[in-house]
Amino acid sequence: MPKRLTTIAIRPETRDLLRRFGRKGEDYDTIIRRILENRILELVLPRCPPKPEDIGSLEEEGYVLLEELRERLGI
Repeated sequence: MPKRLTTIAIRPETRDLLRRFGRKGEDYDTIIRRILENRILELVLPRCPPKPEDIGSLEEEGYVLLEELRERLGI
């Protein structure tokens, strides 16, 4: 089944920004999804990496390791 797409109106300046963030061959949908996924990771990950001895306590506090987060998000 083909992807269902929709049209959204954006200013030409916004389109140009998307093109600058894009990689060769990427469509706007892929660029936007990648930007959003990266932003989600920035919001949920701690600012500095944990020390190995702190990982156990972080898991108890509800933090998720990057590998597990990527698996959950499917990225």
